Amino acid sequence: MTIPHVYADLSSATVLVMQRLSGRTVGAANDIIAAMPIEFRAAAGDKLLGAVLRQIMVEGVFHADLHPGNVLVDAGGQLGLLDFGSVGRLDNGSREALAMLLMMAIDRDSSLAATDALLDLLDPPAEGLNERLLERDVGQLMARFRSGGGPASGAFRPALRFGQSAQARSAATGCGCLPHARSLGGHPTTA
Repeated sequence: MTIPHVYADLSSATVLVMQRLSGRTVGAANDIIAAMPIEFRAAAGDKLLGAVLRQIMVEGVFHADLHPGNVLVDAGGQLGLLDFGSVGRLDNGSREALAMLLMMAIDRDSSLAATDALLDLLDPPAEGLNERLLERDVGQLMARFRSGGGPASGAFRPALRFGQSAQARSAATGCGCLPHARSLGGHPTTA
């Protein structure tokens, strides 16, 4: 995964100048992607997901405009991220709540625990929230994407594989969620 170097001396508050990368955007590289063996494509997808989750859950600063036009692939299958003009930031508490949401939804398949983590992540309304209905909706969403249903379900398959990996536990460890990762049966790793 290549993240281009920033040329700070050429950048300003309104212009970000970064290293030029070769290749084509994923949205315009169907022929390159189709020529790759399926195992290589899966590994590249896992690497991209891992990089993004590490940005979010470990670093707390992440690419906030990730779409096929901002992911580059070269003829050798190397991926690169483009256009860091929009970034998001998460504080430690938000990263921990997000890690718990992913761990509960993916590892434990627990809609109740995932709903609790979601409520920790977001500011729920002071009144009028039907937590039972929210838990049911979260459970239905988890079931739909776990089973491969829904229009975007293919995008979640790597997340499901990632969530069941040591890399996910490493990301949870990096964001300060180690006690929670251990309680889930995870093992501290250094990925």
